[in-house]
Amino acid sequence: MGSSGCLAYVVWPLAVPSIIVLAVWVVAWVRIFFKAGYRYPIVMAILMLVPIANLVLLCLLAFSKWPIQHQLEMRTKVGAIPRFQ
Repeated sequence: MGSSGCLAYVVWPLAVPSIIVLAVWVVAWVRIFFKAGYRYPIVMAILMLVPIANLVLLCLLAFSKWPIQHQLEMRTKVGAIPRFQ
């Protein structure tokens, strides 16, 4: 057994928690995009792992009107939801 066997003892204890954190990260972004009303929340959450795409999506979330806001405005114009003032 060479030095590559020793490397496995170092890599696996670091890889398993990293995979768990990565999965939690993706699930959290899926829930955020789903609640915002976007059509493909899983794809957008996976894109949050790509370095430049995550900045673009973060700006999209911060500065654009969410689809759920647009739907709510359309319902209030029709009169399905009463406005409280």
